[in-house]
Amino acid sequence: MNSRYQPASFSGVPFFVSETTDTFGRRGAHHEFPYRDRGLWDDLGGKDGERSIEGYLTSWSPGGLTAARAALIRALQKGEGELVHPWLGRHKVICTNYEVKHSAAELGVCRLSMTFIDADAGGAGAVAANPAAALLSSVQKALDAAADLFELVWSLQGVQGFVAVLSLAGLGPVWDTLGQAFSVAGQAVATIQALPDMAKNFLGAIGDLPGGAVGAFNSAKLPATAADLSAYISSAGPGPGLSPGRALVGLAALAAAQGTLDLDELWRQSSAVGDPDIPLPASTALSTARIRANLAAARFLGLSMSGLLSAALLTAKTFDDYDQAAAVRLETLDRFDRLVEAASDLGEALDFERALSEARGLALALLADKFPTTGRRARREFAVTLPSVIVAYELFEGLEQEPALVAGNMARHPGFMPRVVDYHA
Repeated sequence: MNSRYQPASFSGVPFFVSETTDTFGRRGAHHEFPYRDRGLWDDLGGKDGERSIEGYLTSWSPGGLTAARAALIRALQKGEGELVHPWLGRHKVICTNYEVKHSAAELGVCRLSMTFIDADAGGAGAVAANPAAALLSSVQKALDAAADLFELVWSLQGVQGFVAVLSLAGLGPVWDTLGQAFSVAGQAVATIQALPDMAKNFLGAIGDLPGGAVGAFNSAKLPATAADLSAYISSAGPGPGLSPGRALVGLAALAAAQGTLDLDELWRQSSAVGDPDIPLPASTALSTARIRANLAAARFLGLSMSGLLSAALLTAKTFDDYDQAAAVRLETLDRFDRLVEAASDLGEALDFERALSEARGLALALLADKFPTTGRRARREFAVTLPSVIVAYELFEGLEQEPALVAGNMARHPGFMPRVVDYHA
């Protein structure tokens, strides 16, 4: 028997488990329009994960079937309690629905279908009180999960020389764009203007921070050059507890904190990592599979660092108009979708996808709060050049916006507006 197996119970009332189903997804509104083949999905964030359990009680249950059934129904009716699952452990949950079934074919057996969601330990207002801090925390969890997944797939142990060379070549774009981070050796943590805790936490996980300084780049704790980084990745770190994934993530977080890392370039370079031209005479099916797995891991880690650190930097971003905010929102959604695809290429990535889903919801919530109150920018072309008062009346049926039209379109004289006019709709 598995030593980690625990008897199932809810709020201390025992029962037996026959089947468990976990359900996840996203909330949103699906809009359909006439004369269009595709609708529009308006994402409203992640759903609370649901755990559906098929359980049962028998006459062998403590106190007998009738007493055990009554005790379990009382506990389920209260809603919140501790669920002990035989192989999934202990969780604070809320029972949102349950059904009790009896059958003439199973005398002495009571079957229950129960649905639970995780209880909100922080309270309903905890995230809303500081959405920026919540987003930074979720990004760090997602980056942790990304580093773990990278190291689960990445391997250069016992491989042929050309396998290592081609695998490391896939990481080339990642550490080329991270090269700017090597110039920060010896600078104090206090000088970092953004994401200080995230950078410090990642670096602290892979090496001490002597004297409160970011560094030890030249003391075998972290690589000092791209060449050293190549050797570091090859050997999976110079000492126990150090990991190549966290080394790269730590450097990326530090460079993002300093504002020296071009995250868009890192995204482009990582997206371009693909299957190499493998030398067929020397290759085997096993080595070919290893190269492709390593390149997929390199692409995934580069995309994760760029996408997630970009999401973290949304905490400090402001927008001039609606269109600019909308474009950033679409780009953020697209990058999160690409991260899900990149993770699925590596196999089962449930921990990363859960952390990513949380970060995605918080990023979208933060963006919703930052959307400017100014109207959406639009453009109108007139057949002839018109005075500003006529343009204002055509667009707004009034003259209140006439000064803003003149200033926004840099008209030299209000009597001669450009034929193509930009304005807030």
